[in-house]
Amino acid sequence: MLSTLPPTRAHEDPQTGRARGRYVRSAPPGEGETEFEVAVDATLRARAVARAFAGSQSGAGAGRAGKRQKLGRAGLRKKVRRRRGGRLVVFLVDASESMSGRYQLVAAREAAVGMLRSDKTGHDRVAIVSFQNRSARVLLNPTRSSIRAARALGGVSPGGSTPLAAGLAKAGRVMRFDAMRSGQAARVLIVLSDGRGNVPLREGGNAGRDVARAAAELRRTATHSVVIDTAPGEESHEQMQKLAAQLQGPYHWIGSRA
Repeated sequence: MLSTLPPTRAHEDPQTGRARGRYVRSAPPGEGETEFEVAVDATLRARAVARAFAGSQSGAGAGRAGKRQKLGRAGLRKKVRRRRGGRLVVFLVDASESMSGRYQLVAAREAAVGMLRSDKTGHDRVAIVSFQNRSARVLLNPTRSSIRAARALGGVSPGGSTPLAAGLAKAGRVMRFDAMRSGQAARVLIVLSDGRGNVPLREGGNAGRDVARAAAELRRTATHSVVIDTAPGEESHEQMQKLAAQLQGPYHWIGSRA
């Protein structure tokens, strides 16, 4: 299951506009490159050095002026940023009544703890969101602690209906807030549920349409999504398969046959 996740790595991001990450170095812009974030400090240093060099050359004043005029592009430097390495993996866990008495929550706990323990870089983090009754809640904010992850999932008491749309919406908010705060590039969603999403976001709404809208929003937020179907073999798997298609991610069934 976790082998389908993107590899953990840091990467440089030289783009402009809403560029995120730590400013680590400067570089000359590429030939023809027009959209970049100017590194003011490095540009000033480069131009000061170039002017000092030009001033030390022998020749007529006009010649020196000509050299200074060429500094417009030659002395320009852009910012190169490095986003935080590793992944934020948000486990979205169904805690409704249909998840009680079986192995689903145990599987979720083992997946979250196993991922953290297998991370050799120390950069991966997990967050846990559960949904039941009519709402979703954050059980665990992003952490690298496998102990905290196990404790958070161990405290879940299944019960109530299945507000899948609320869970998807809450997971998206966790990812967006963390992206603004940490700049971490890879954001992975893992959904563990047996389906049966039957609660709309608002009274009188349509649960299926709400799930579709939340999934569409998550496609813009998550860099990767995985859907884990925990329903027994004799039950329908259509809803979870449809969710995987809506999230454009792989589908896995880990249930058991009667």
